[in-house]
Amino acid sequence: MTTLKAIFGFVCAVFFSVTAFGQINIDELNPASVYDVGIIQENGLDSTLWQGVSSVRAVRLIKNINTDAENSALSLIRAALLSGGIPPQARDGIERDAYVATRLNAVLALGNLEEFDALANQSELNRATPIFTKIFVERALLGGEINTACGITDNIIIARKAPYWAKLRGFCHVIRNEIPAAELTADLLVRSGHEDKAYFALLGNLTGTRPEIKLGKIETPLQVAMLRAASNAETLQVKATPLIYTAALALDETQNAQERLSALLAGAHLLTSKQIRATLADLTDKPLEPEDILTAKQWDASLWGGSFLALSTSVDIDTKTALVAAMLEQARANGQLLAFSKTLKTEIFRLPAKHQAKYNAEIFAHAAILMKDTTGLRGLYQALGRDDILKGRIALATDALNNGFAFGELGTDIEKRLKESGTVKTRAIRDSYIAVSMGARLSDETEAILLNTKLTGRTIKPGAFLAIQAAARRGSKAEIALRISKLIEGEPLRADAFAALIGVLNNAQMHDQSGQLAALDVFTVK
Repeated sequence: MTTLKAIFGFVCAVFFSVTAFGQINIDELNPASVYDVGIIQENGLDSTLWQGVSSVRAVRLIKNINTDAENSALSLIRAALLSGGIPPQARDGIERDAYVATRLNAVLALGNLEEFDALANQSELNRATPIFTKIFVERALLGGEINTACGITDNIIIARKAPYWAKLRGFCHVIRNEIPAAELTADLLVRSGHEDKAYFALLGNLTGTRPEIKLGKIETPLQVAMLRAASNAETLQVKATPLIYTAALALDETQNAQERLSALLAGAHLLTSKQIRATLADLTDKPLEPEDILTAKQWDASLWGGSFLALSTSVDIDTKTALVAAMLEQARANGQLLAFSKTLKTEIFRLPAKHQAKYNAEIFAHAAILMKDTTGLRGLYQALGRDDILKGRIALATDALNNGFAFGELGTDIEKRLKESGTVKTRAIRDSYIAVSMGARLSDETEAILLNTKLTGRTIKPGAFLAIQAAARRGSKAEIALRISKLIEGEPLRADAFAALIGVLNNAQMHDQSGQLAALDVFTVK
């Protein structure tokens, strides 16, 4: 029946064309006639992700995201942008295209070009439409496909004189060795009053008029492409570059090993596991002795590369476990535990739980939560001693991932810790709020303790929470995800505020999202 309705809506869409004079096209879009593709299988949202949301609001929400968000917030953003489903309600083709373009722009800004390509290739859109042309030019620039970008630019007619396209033509002139034309373009831009310090400095370097330059920050895709073309450590000094540029340096075999390692640790989350493994293998050709690796305090390129090679060649399970644990610890210290957990997933899965528990149960548990590996968590739980304090944290995290609090009691672990004092009780109080928000029941004794508890920490502005509640009533899961992604960044929220967000996600049937947020909180927040 749903399919028939969709077909009927498509057939009944009305298209009016006036070919004379103004060539005005008016499109009336039936919401049932369009369906956005999705490219994620895990942690995605269902097909009604934009229920009751206008395309105008969706555009505003997407433009407000932080594309450099940390793992938890980034997971929510990716769920909203990469899930397939019925798009937000558009009044006409113009609004529809504006939403599609904003979504693609945001995915491109996240920096994973493979995901952008997968989404763009599966989407039904006309790349020659002006609102999309710029997006695909910037995709080409970020991917180092300069000839493609210049080819598109050559065919620009509308707004050809705009500074954006003029600057791109100037760069293309340099690439084609048309230096006088590039200098003329730059002169015309300067005369028009256009300001872009980084562009003019990079263009000068490329044409040879400014061999040495110092820049504070590189931001735009064009600047990234120009920096790659002009890249020379002796003549360029740039303080800050986008992560997508940094990640590309990790794959650049012309860079020295230490530079590649620095780039890898900064941009690993934008690379595939295959790319990370290849980079690690390139850092050195000499496996190190496990003792030298495990006793080192500072890890340089030779240690990273040597650890990976030693892991690949060792047949001793104890050595393998110790090496994986050490690499995961180093990855976490650099904010890349998720990326390296996925990269070493095969090795991790082959390690017996008793060995993981013996060498570093905490880091293996953290990695398992990030990968939603409840089987691994259960194995660690069983391998730990009865009185190990980590055992209770793992149990709570596993319950959170499995939505295991629903209709159950808080449990003896939480209730026992509530009767203690200091940080133990503080953590138990937070666990109580989270468990209840996910469906657990309160005993009379626990309720009495919590009634007399004072909470401290960061709260949520009432208006922001009201907007999330309104989105929840409409069933707009994408809106909920994007709004919450902004609120959970930074210092941990106060127990009741965080639990309220978990409750909204849970009530909206967003169990994957609520479970992982809760699991990470009960395991990592002090």
